[in-house]
Amino acid sequence: MTILPKSKLGAILVLVFIYIATISLSIFFFKFITLKFELKGLNAFFSADIFATLLLWLIGVVVGNPCVFDLQWSIIPPVFLFSFYLYNGRVNKLEIEDIWFIGTVLFWAVRLTFNCLVNWGGFDHIDWRIINFKNKGALAWFFINLTSIHLIPTLITFTSMLP
Repeated sequence: MTILPKSKLGAILVLVFIYIATISLSIFFFKFITLKFELKGLNAFFSADIFATLLLWLIGVVVGNPCVFDLQWSIIPPVFLFSFYLYNGRVNKLEIEDIWFIGTVLFWAVRLTFNCLVNWGGFDHIDWRIINFKNKGALAWFFINLTSIHLIPTLITFTSMLP
């Protein structure tokens, strides 16, 4: 049994903490793999993205709600974008096209995150489709949860951000 807040504000604050922790750990993971394994560029970003996904999947398993991952669609792209510009030393050399692109992604991300949080029912709310998947059995649920609900959306989000 998990101890999660019942209030919407409390649940949102827990989500904020989860995403700050996940992003922070992913940054450390990124630095580790670039130094230890000399993984560079998009391969390192992809590895860190998968690492973040696995963390969010594990948290979703622990709290009993895979919907923790829902904000990944809107939070990770701006983080990835900023990190990519920072990694490539382009933060101080932004051109007007970069500013428009970053602004568009940020506008989209803030709007999508806001809409998601406004409509979110807290940790007790689980999407009806997920409930249907859970009813297919423990082994089927494990693979559906890990692949269809977590890894495939990560692949979609990551490839949509490729230059």
